[in-house]
Amino acid sequence: MKLVNWNRTISVWLASAILVLAPLSGYAQNPVVVGGKAILGGKASVGGGSGVTTVTCGLTTAGSNTDGGNADIPFATPCVTGSDPSGYTVQSCSYYAVATSNAGRCGVYTDSSGNPNTLLCQSATISSPSVGFNVLSLSGCGTLTNGITYWIGFITSDSANAEKYNTGSCPGYGGGSKYGTTQGSATLPASFGSNTNIGNCYSAYMTLVPN
Repeated sequence: MKLVNWNRTISVWLASAILVLAPLSGYAQNPVVVGGKAILGGKASVGGGSGVTTVTCGLTTAGSNTDGGNADIPFATPCVTGSDPSGYTVQSCSYYAVATSNAGRCGVYTDSSGNPNTLLCQSATISSPSVGFNVLSLSGCGTLTNGITYWIGFITSDSANAEKYNTGSCPGYGGGSKYGTTQGSATLPASFGSNTNIGNCYSAYMTLVPN
């Protein structure tokens, strides 16, 4: 009859258990990415080069056409949010400037029957914009619902700061940008109010963080 060396068997079993369990102590490393989120121990966290995964919504390229003569006139470009069931937090809004001589700002509007409606938030004024996209931080916008339309509003204080646009509808939306009535300054109105459908898409977008 062969005797079992229980001390050796138990030692081997313990060593195997340690090898299996050891990776769990470092589960924050090599996470599994699902739908753009890193799943760590049953809790989702966002990942990316800066530690935060972001998505954009709107027209993110410089349009091939140029408009001008629109001092203190609010514009709004539509976008439809993604499918994240928890919604999105707005990180910033961006608009394209052709000149650097005037102030501007941007913000986010709700939608009402295909029109920009209530202002959720707007950026501080940028007094000397750069030629190209100007990225302005936003806060206090609340959580944006997934799969519905919002509008990126922007306004500038001088006609020299021409806008860029593409002809036709905006990405992911069956229509173009809109503009409202002239304001007394480069401040977005709390309610967008009456507007005109341009039929073209103006270069503006917002950056969102999935919740």
